[in-house]
Amino acid sequence: MPATSRRDIASQLGAGFAELIAASPSARLLPPQSRAANADEFALPTIFAFTLHRGDEALSLAQCRALHQTLAHGTEGRAPCLLGQPVGWGGNSDDQIAALRLCIGAGHIVSAHADPGASDRILANAATALATLETLLRQPSLFPDTNAAKERHVH
Repeated sequence: MPATSRRDIASQLGAGFAELIAASPSARLLPPQSRAANADEFALPTIFAFTLHRGDEALSLAQCRALHQTLAHGTEGRAPCLLGQPVGWGGNSDDQIAALRLCIGAGHIVSAHADPGASDRILANAATALATLETLLRQPSLFPDTNAAKERHVH
């Protein structure tokens, strides 16, 4: 496959992933890692990390793990969705802020090159995953009110 085709497909999918994340009310796209040393398609971002927020607070690693597992198993009426495993930083253990990731893999590039409709399906799958996350974020059973729990334990 020509390098220009790989670069064009990665660019198209990357722009689509970034737009989907930007359009999500609860997701915040993190800056891509610098890849300036590469002059080919590998100079383009292929990992799109984002944090999820409920109100003004970013979700913790434990909360992102719960969402990741729920997505991987599927929800009522929706097929399983695979996102990159959550990664955390700052804080202690499960209290860390975490990011989930949409990734462009070699399989995506090959599929999109072989089938012009594959890019649209890949982006539709990513949109479904983000829409499912938005739905899950509105389910109180997944996120008990931590302020109420703190109030019950005040001495």
